[in-house]
Amino acid sequence: MISRYSNLLFLVIILIILHLHGCCARKSKSNNDQCTSSCGDIHNISYPFRLNTDPTTCGNQNLQLVCENNLTVVYLDSAKYYVLSINYNNFTIRIVDALIQKDNCSSFPRHSLNLFRDQYWATPYLWYYWPGEAKYYAEYYKSIVLVNCEHRILDSRLYVDTHPCINSTYYSGYWYIMLRSRSTYVRDLVDSCRVGQIVMASFLPKEAMDISYLDVHRIMSYGFEMSWFEACCDNYEENRCNLDIANITENCYDTRVTIYYAVKMLNMSKGNGRDFINEVATIGRIRHINVVRLVGFYAEKSKRALVYDFMSNGSLEKYIFSEERSNLITIEKMYEISLGVARGIDYLHRGCHMKILHFDIKPHNILLDENFLPKISDFGLAKLYSTDESIVCLTAARGTMGYMAPELIYKNIGGISHKADVYSFGILLMEMVGRRKHLNAFAAHVSQVYFPTWVYEQFNKGKDMELGDNVSEEESTMTKKMALVALWCIQLEPIYRPSMHEVIEMLEGEFENLKLPPKPSLVPQDKRKEDVGINNGSSEPITIPGDCIKSESESESISLLMNNVN
Repeated sequence: MISRYSNLLFLVIILIILHLHGCCARKSKSNNDQCTSSCGDIHNISYPFRLNTDPTTCGNQNLQLVCENNLTVVYLDSAKYYVLSINYNNFTIRIVDALIQKDNCSSFPRHSLNLFRDQYWATPYLWYYWPGEAKYYAEYYKSIVLVNCEHRILDSRLYVDTHPCINSTYYSGYWYIMLRSRSTYVRDLVDSCRVGQIVMASFLPKEAMDISYLDVHRIMSYGFEMSWFEACCDNYEENRCNLDIANITENCYDTRVTIYYAVKMLNMSKGNGRDFINEVATIGRIRHINVVRLVGFYAEKSKRALVYDFMSNGSLEKYIFSEERSNLITIEKMYEISLGVARGIDYLHRGCHMKILHFDIKPHNILLDENFLPKISDFGLAKLYSTDESIVCLTAARGTMGYMAPELIYKNIGGISHKADVYSFGILLMEMVGRRKHLNAFAAHVSQVYFPTWVYEQFNKGKDMELGDNVSEEESTMTKKMALVALWCIQLEPIYRPSMHEVIEMLEGEFENLKLPPKPSLVPQDKRKEDVGINNGSSEPITIPGDCIKSESESESISLLMNNVN
């Protein structure tokens, strides 16, 4: 079950597309060019900021700063922060907790990121909603975790002692800095300890044996940067804000790093938002190198958007079906991609405390990063089930025609299980081998129409697959291995398909150890057009009404998120 605190982290995420920022900034700034204020060391307070003493026409009312005792102050959720600098060139403002004094290591921050309670700490971005309806702040942050313990920790590489700066004379218990890594969880805390404060910082201390609390305090006293953006989607062309999938880069500015995101805007006219809720509920709990990472989401009225890590090489579809030589990738790289996708699906099936069935594995949903590392994406049709359930229930069959497992449509073939994803992966694998759609409606001969049948006949007759010139023996073996595994995956009856764990073993094992499966059946492929009435050539996901009740785990996660989004 997704905890409310975990969901709160996602609910504060606000997406503002970078190239839209300029359209609003130019429009609004024209009326504020003459407004510039100063307070203490901050001499350049201008649009979009304003001092509370400025005329009402200056800056934005929601981005108001206050001058107190010749110090520039900003309040976030009633917490007081000092403004240390404003950089209008890269849209950053650096602030620090008002209680942290640079030359006094006993000064202690009092404002904590409570949203991180019981949350996996490796999430590296937080988007912060600035009070008001019009404008938003985006925070690029890293965090320092202060831990309070009942007893002194004598020996641990995870902790940095704050003594003598902070001692039990003024603060209860013993305070430590907990050094974190991507593998650190809240459950790694010593039993007698709890998370006391989570403080934002611009950079983290290196995990070294000789680090001291003075080093950490200097980092905290430097403060942290926030980047501001404007929500101008309402003032932009409606069709530009209502894209189905828009891989638009967003730039989150920091003085040391530039980060890009992929933004998926959802067209809410197509449904009531259940797919959106489902995707957030599903992918929000996943941490795997072969699954795209959800940075967060935005939900306001009819607008829905998801933010992912930006995948610079786009989707696998571009490299499978493209005829452009610039999009060609080697057989070895294609094999590595297939293995990565298999590992990602296996993780979904076995690696989480809930079993996650994707139901829409296809080239369009496999994204590739700058190193062509594959990432499974688009969990809009995914479902969560207990790991004890071998056969699952669906309210409707779901998937993309041509990639859907036959049991999703034909009930007499077998029950619906994780083997549905195995079938889809088999079709994907077959397309990676042939660099073509597995079903070719324009083929001159029926034997060429269904590519897997042709592949089976090649193996059955002991013929080599035609792979072109300059293909090494190792590459030939990789291709044949992928093709043979694909034939196993697309068996008509689920019982004869391997699990994804077995698929990985087959791909990593020796080709000589693989046996030829039964001949794949063409019948379900022929009947789908007639029975469902949908063009097999379409890559759009569909749902076909069914008569099964949702699983308890699915209903629980969706209703919980609905309460938080509405």
